[in-house]
Amino acid sequence: MNNKLNLTYLLLLAVLLISSHELVAQANRAISAPAFESGATQICASPGNDIFTVIASISSGPALDGTNQFILEVSAPDGTFGNSSEVIELARVNGPNGSGGGTIRFEDFLMDDSLSSDTYRLRIRTSTNDDIISSESQEIVIHYFDGSEIESIRLNDRKPIILCNTTSISRTLTPVVLDNDGNELNLDDFKWQWFSGDSSFDLNEIPGETESSYTITQEGTYAVKIDLGDCQPVFTASSNVVIVSIVDVSDVAINEGSAVSFCPQDAKVLTSSETDTSYDYQWFKNGTAIEGEISSTITLPDNDFGGNYTLQVLYSEDCTVTTDPIEVTNDGSSITETLPENLILLPSQILTLQIRSDAPDGSIVQWFVETTLQKQGPLTDGVSTFDASFVGRYRVSITANDACNSLIESRTEIFAPIGFESTIGGDSGSNCDASTVDISLQEMIGLTSGGLRVPLTQEQYAFFDFEWSSNGTATGDTETSLTVDTADQESIYQLNADLRTGEFTNIQSNEISVQYVDSGTEITITPNNLPFGGTVVLSVPQDPNYTYEWYRVVDEEEQLIEGENTNEITVSQEGDYFVRIASVICSLDTPIVAVREQAGLSGYIPNVLTPNGDGVNDTWNLPDELTDSPEVEVLIYDSRGQVALQTNNYRNGDWPNDTAVSNKERVYYFIITKNNSVIRKGSITVMR
Repeated sequence: MNNKLNLTYLLLLAVLLISSHELVAQANRAISAPAFESGATQICASPGNDIFTVIASISSGPALDGTNQFILEVSAPDGTFGNSSEVIELARVNGPNGSGGGTIRFEDFLMDDSLSSDTYRLRIRTSTNDDIISSESQEIVIHYFDGSEIESIRLNDRKPIILCNTTSISRTLTPVVLDNDGNELNLDDFKWQWFSGDSSFDLNEIPGETESSYTITQEGTYAVKIDLGDCQPVFTASSNVVIVSIVDVSDVAINEGSAVSFCPQDAKVLTSSETDTSYDYQWFKNGTAIEGEISSTITLPDNDFGGNYTLQVLYSEDCTVTTDPIEVTNDGSSITETLPENLILLPSQILTLQIRSDAPDGSIVQWFVETTLQKQGPLTDGVSTFDASFVGRYRVSITANDACNSLIESRTEIFAPIGFESTIGGDSGSNCDASTVDISLQEMIGLTSGGLRVPLTQEQYAFFDFEWSSNGTATGDTETSLTVDTADQESIYQLNADLRTGEFTNIQSNEISVQYVDSGTEITITPNNLPFGGTVVLSVPQDPNYTYEWYRVVDEEEQLIEGENTNEITVSQEGDYFVRIASVICSLDTPIVAVREQAGLSGYIPNVLTPNGDGVNDTWNLPDELTDSPEVEVLIYDSRGQVALQTNNYRNGDWPNDTAVSNKERVYYFIITKNNSVIRKGSITVMR
């Protein structure tokens, strides 16, 4: 019996020895360090350039299991394989699993688009034997960058930061990354490098600054790049440079002093001590901006130029300087009522042209058509007139009996019409609740052979006969305005005009539909309440004949929401809202609606924790709306700015962990964002 047991034991031992020998033999099969077939040690991948081949050799030895696959792996960014969660599988191949040596080829695999480091390593392992692992490759640069989706990286809206009246700087720069459709990309999808220097040609990396924002504290030139390591020269992933400077504006002034006087015929120029064309300028007269005067100098007109002038210099949105005023005195005279720029002369009409002047009575007035003197005489009571009966270029000149012997003039041109256009409408500011509304002739335009459109004067309307039509039928109303009853809603109105002398007839205006906005129109809120961190849609029925303006009421003040001009609006904050709906003849404000968060929603976020294991306030618990959501990111950091937790899909009980409990830190800070918008932030006190 004992002999049989001994024999069985010896046979089992032999089998184990043979199996162990085979395992050792398999384990002794060596796989060389993998390498890219091209020999590259720097892989700068991008869409269309993301297919690669890696090869390695395997030594001969006992055959591997027939189901074995060779797995190509890339290390953590620091080149280590110790943390399996950071090791990424790049590719798999079947065999060679025979006993002979050979080449392992990972043919044309797609590079993982999350890779971005200069210190990766590659290795190969077998799927059936954990003991067979290749040598690690040398360090390899791998970056994947989809630059095709990036239109630009903009820093400070591509504007310099210019500060004045300060000795210190504290400004946070955050880039904006836009795709080709103009949409902003998530900054957290990229790694960042910040640079500073004395100029755009002398920028150096700021050590340790890898966040998407950077706070500047001194003058200089700044830029930010997407961190692509040694692949940076291959891709264009840099922002514009931002020059940060403090300027001395204490001596910005109008060079001509605090007062100056001119004669009308003088060269009347005011100049600024600041002349840099990279800044913006705006001249003011008596506190009102002068249209078009946006350079560092201004040339004053010949007429009515006296007054107080100031210059505003806009260095940046942070630095605007307004000079002390300069009083400009006209030592001479002006034409205070000049001729209209252009005029239409109707058949058989005589146009009376008139100017007014503060020149002394008795000053000589001359009227010219083209270059021919037509009338000359003294100025009387500051007024001079001329009857114009034909087309041409007209000029009136006054030689004034003043200290300057001022020579002042005004010009116009008179045209013959080749046709007319008329426009009718209502007052959109009228209340749609009224029982009647007026529609009227808004404007008549004379068309010239040269393509000019010259408005007629109110006096010239008397040269026409008018009649209104409703739905194509004449109403018998012949005034330039018409009162319409509510009962006429939906009717189509038009105004016909005939020049009484017969040269132009059947001049048809535009058509308008007399539509009243329904006084019962109300805003619909979808959903009924504002979800925590979400949005609601406010809407009214859509009508192509209406225009829409949305308002938010804050402290009883109506605030127009810019750019919202359709029948609906998406809002993300509580408040009181209404929409102003206007037809061509009247407008109506809807009743105000209150947008509020959902009733009963728990918005409470704990700010004190006692992680002592008693089951009360041991962990930081958020409202359900903020947990298990990939759209919600939770960031917790300590008083030194060290990140304690940063996660999406936060689950109640995730924090504080053992590290936080044992840490000496008592106060932490949190920021909760949803879809990249901050919705909550605050502090948490951990009491141990």
